[in-house]
Amino acid sequence: MYNYAAEYNMILTEKYKLFISDSKIDNYLLSHEHPVGRHKAKVLKRYGFDLSIKNLFIRKIRQLVNEHKVNHVEKNEFGIKFIVDGIIISKKKVKLSLRTVWMVLKNTEIATLITIYPLN
Repeated sequence: MYNYAAEYNMILTEKYKLFISDSKIDNYLLSHEHPVGRHKAKVLKRYGFDLSIKNLFIRKIRQLVNEHKVNHVEKNEFGIKFIVDGIIISKKKVKLSLRTVWMVLKNTEIATLITIYPLN
């Protein structure tokens, strides 16, 4: 049986390397054309995040995960899903509360970003 307790209250990067694909950012989270992502992109744009500052957005996501503990863990047939909630400061100096969702596939030590969504 999997020991979920060992995964809670840890910083995800203490155990796993992070992977954030350019495609996830460009074609989904900051895309105003993606059927689902466009709604997230609209909210993120209000806080000053768009493709023109993609690298800053990625750094902010990494910073969030490095500074906040895992608050939910689920095991499924593919591996382990982690949720890390936290706050980032936007380019406009406004706090933005985000939920980040990561997947670690079986037999790997890489946490891949699945999605992000604003909590406020």
